Amino acid sequence: MTESVLKRNDKISLSGGKKVIWAPEFPRYAHKFGFWDYAYFLNYPVAPLYTVTILDQNLNEIPLNRIKREWLPSHLTQYYIPFDWIEFKEEKALLQNDVLVSRITMKNNSNEEQKFYAIVWTGQVIQENITKKNPEKTPGANFIQGIEYSDRLIAFQRRVNNDQGNLLSRYGVAIGTRRRANSFSINTSEYLWNYPEWELTPFFEKMTPNGLPNDASFKGIVQKSDFRELLYMALEYTIVLPPKSSHEIHIYCAIRDVQEEAMEALAMAAQFNNPISYVESTWQRYFDEIPEFECSNPFFEKYYWYRWYGLKKNTVNTDDSFGLKYPCIFEGTNPRELRHQTSLSAPSHMLETRWMHDPSIAKGCLLNFIAQQEKDGSFPGIISNGYHTENSGFYHANWGRSIRELYRIHPDPGFIQHIYPSMKRYAQYYDRERDKNYWHLYDILSSEETGLEYSSRYMFAEPKGNGNENLRMKGVDVSVYMYELYQTLAWMAELQDLKKEMEHWRQEALTTKNAIIKSMWNEEHHFFFDIHPVSAKNSLSKSATSFYPFMTDIARADQLSMLQTHLFNPQEFWTAFPVPTISMDDTYSNAYGEWENMRRARPSNGRTWMLINSHICEALAYTAQNLDVTLKPKAVELITQTIKMLFRNGNVKYPTAYEYYNPINGKPPYFRGGDDHINSWVIDLIIKYVVGLQPLDNGLIVIDPLPFGLDYFSLDNIRLKGHHLKIAYSEVYDEFYEKGFFVYLDGDLVVKKDKLEKVVLRVDERF
Repeated sequence: MTESVLKRNDKISLSGGKKVIWAPEFPRYAHKFGFWDYAYFLNYPVAPLYTVTILDQNLNEIPLNRIKREWLPSHLTQYYIPFDWIEFKEEKALLQNDVLVSRITMKNNSNEEQKFYAIVWTGQVIQENITKKNPEKTPGANFIQGIEYSDRLIAFQRRVNNDQGNLLSRYGVAIGTRRRANSFSINTSEYLWNYPEWELTPFFEKMTPNGLPNDASFKGIVQKSDFRELLYMALEYTIVLPPKSSHEIHIYCAIRDVQEEAMEALAMAAQFNNPISYVESTWQRYFDEIPEFECSNPFFEKYYWYRWYGLKKNTVNTDDSFGLKYPCIFEGTNPRELRHQTSLSAPSHMLETRWMHDPSIAKGCLLNFIAQQEKDGSFPGIISNGYHTENSGFYHANWGRSIRELYRIHPDPGFIQHIYPSMKRYAQYYDRERDKNYWHLYDILSSEETGLEYSSRYMFAEPKGNGNENLRMKGVDVSVYMYELYQTLAWMAELQDLKKEMEHWRQEALTTKNAIIKSMWNEEHHFFFDIHPVSAKNSLSKSATSFYPFMTDIARADQLSMLQTHLFNPQEFWTAFPVPTISMDDTYSNAYGEWENMRRARPSNGRTWMLINSHICEALAYTAQNLDVTLKPKAVELITQTIKMLFRNGNVKYPTAYEYYNPINGKPPYFRGGDDHINSWVIDLIIKYVVGLQPLDNGLIVIDPLPFGLDYFSLDNIRLKGHHLKIAYSEVYDEFYEKGFFVYLDGDLVVKKDKLEKVVLRVDERF
């Protein structure tokens, strides 16, 4: 696959897989040269960065009105034709060493020589809240220091303190090109406006035909709490274009932990003759290391690749710093809540990235939490990535399923041996703190622990419904997670020949399974309900999380009525864009996310959350294949509709990845600004149920596609247990596909069928 499959004209975000990302939620200046809208160094905003002004030989600014935009995962291209005799093209990219780059191409279409001045400049707030002689100890201080400039670059470092006067964030920025500047200027100014507008700068008046004055007026920070001035820094380049010729200028902006590293990174990046081609090659190498999928359903195929882009976009590798010892996936790009690694989303990231040829990221998603495990055995909800900050929160998550599924593709006994003690401690935390009455059903203490707030689900245990005060309830979802964790711990113990521990965990799993069936299943209402930890009464609030037992062997044939009566009921859960978080006939249900007459940011009283939908798609598909084959069409319908919901206005050109969608009209919450948010799984659904590939234990591989009615599909470049696997199907014979169903193992044809049907293979494990 080449990244051209994902080409579109409405995105701008750029990522490199390290600490920096450029993905402003509501960009104001993306049409300008350079990067004035903020980037993020981990979850700290860095803005503005720089812009570029082009003057003609008379020192008049050339107006740059963008006429076209093209976006690829590797870079953003924007075109400008201010006059018929001159054209500009800017290509923006983010290199893997946290260096942003603009390649500006100027094309002289005239028959005359043209002279231009390109000024690379920035405006930085010098300081805020300096009230002590030692600014590094001032609570809430924010200031720049270490200003450096030359004919090669301009550089500075910024320090941000917390409310106690300790270091919260620090980063260095270096801006420059690979060529020497003709002139420079460093000016301070009273703060009025800080926009990327040439006429607002001191340089507008100081610029001459010979360039800028090579002056520097910055005297350093001062002890004054209301001092808020700007530091303008500029590098000027004189460019002469012969008739009918073009010229490139490469501008780099490095953002690193400290200023010296930023300057070094800039110098290294400036050695690239073609930085855009380099970034393209890094993205191509990434796509080459994942299974290659194509099919006759354009929504499935497009979203498969778009999801892999989203995972790469949110990949972070701090090189064992900032509390993140291993590479991982951040939940999203929204810095207020999501630009962290969270235990809410990490198991989903494991499920999807386990299909990569290299399991390092999938393992890192768990290993970071093991490295940060709390003394009581729990995992933090959010791993802090700043200085003098602490991990925070707690989320319930299905770690057991993700660990076992990862091993089924990348078997590694050493990894299991390493993580087993920590996962035991995690389970013991739940036994000790979340089931104090020994029911083998597990407690939710806050709605924030589920990642979903504001719902009638919580009202029987906490009347306000926001779930953040005096809440304790035993959740169906949490109890299912623990059932799967116990199963996985038993399997992990068996791998290590720990027979007594294996039997212990098996008994824990069986007891939990029986408790869920006995106490949470309500025969009168044909529904699994949360229960009260004292009265043991069912909540009677129909939550979508109550369908989670169908992901496992907990649910029985006599409980399938829950699906027919409730899940498939258009008045409850089977909406135009299913599945809402609570039943539509609930008094508090609201498809628009309103709770107490206010639109909420993260409501769970009726939105269709992808976090829940991925679970229910898995549950329905699993049930259709293992409990009632007549449910296969319904599983196909739910997976199909879920994926189509992710496309803006149903247009296959514009996939999205928001936290949730409107269950009636499918519209995403644009106001959240959080596209490419990932706390669910889609790739896994496509591979397991569209293609049908389902690795099991003991070398078994099941291939059992659901009846999606596709004309063709193919999944190639699969690395599984050390083998190469390819699966292909075509309804008809043509020049690209042979009719039939084929499976290749290490290049050999091992299955050939005339039609789709379930296949079971056994392969050895190659370490």
